[in-house]
Amino acid sequence: MSDWINKAQLLIRQEGQCALVTIADVKGSAPREVGTKMLVSANQTYGTIGGGRLEWVITTQCRNALRGHANHPTYVDIPLGPELGQCCGGNVRIVVDVLTTLDLPTLAASDQELARSNDVFLVYDLMRGNQTRRHICGRSWQSALPKLPTITGAPMASIGDVPLLRDGANSTTTYVERLKDRTLKLWLFGAGHVGKALVDSTKHLPFSITWIDSRKEVFPRSLPSNTRTLSSRSPAMMVASAPAAAAFLVMTHDHQQDYDICKQVLLRNDYTYLGLIGSATKRTRFEKRWHSQGLSQRMTQNLTCPIGLPNITGETPGEIAIATLAQLLTLQPAPVQSTTALAHRELAHVVPA
Repeated sequence: MSDWINKAQLLIRQEGQCALVTIADVKGSAPREVGTKMLVSANQTYGTIGGGRLEWVITTQCRNALRGHANHPTYVDIPLGPELGQCCGGNVRIVVDVLTTLDLPTLAASDQELARSNDVFLVYDLMRGNQTRRHICGRSWQSALPKLPTITGAPMASIGDVPLLRDGANSTTTYVERLKDRTLKLWLFGAGHVGKALVDSTKHLPFSITWIDSRKEVFPRSLPSNTRTLSSRSPAMMVASAPAAAAFLVMTHDHQQDYDICKQVLLRNDYTYLGLIGSATKRTRFEKRWHSQGLSQRMTQNLTCPIGLPNITGETPGEIAIATLAQLLTLQPAPVQSTTALAHRELAHVVPA
């Protein structure tokens, strides 16, 4: 769940508080890996830590903590087999952290840091008696928050992207996680049947969508929270506004618009994915025109057309949307499974400021 900071702010504004659940350690077999998160409020949940009964037990614990107005995080060790009767048989350590309106400034600052691609770290000190201290810190704003820890020693970049748990002094174990915005920035051109089906299917997927069409009236009134719309008489001119490494999907109502949009993306040459709806014949015709205008074979070879996983052959808008989203999901970085060896990996020391 890569956008939990944004979702947590939304839940806090709606309900005043929510609980952040983090899997901090795994021994043996477990439904999800270290770093997996879920948000729980009095009326909603977002994300999943898996495991059926495990999630039900933790959700109940979260709502009890919310009703009790808990003012500090706690953690619990759960043997999945003996305690919950789950066939995984492993053991998980889970942190339950109640976030309130007091945490909104820190969450907002984290959002801003991540948008600038800066380092942000989530740190839990797991102490005796299941008590926990939480810190969120980043390079450029930690000096403005003196109560947050400073990560010193090895360079920040050496910590890597895998959450780590390390035994420290005074019976305290420290969990450190580098937070990253793992959503794929998707620029979708075209609000026709396939475009609508695609956006409707991304509500719970790690995409941040900018949806563009030359016809303002074709956008639906209700949109998922991960989607914003832009209307332009010349959609191809909007390509320059996309960030580096964005993914582009082109499916407008006009072949000339498709051609112009794709050409601008190809000229940028910094995209993660460029998909064009249509047949292999459409691709061939477009390529001939691009080559005649000076674009090289190397520049056009990474175009994906037809779009979608080839073994999903349905042609309804919904089926095309699912096949295409499945293809885009292969571009997402796979979660790294934590192992006990990670606990012995060298980690920059965490000390109070």
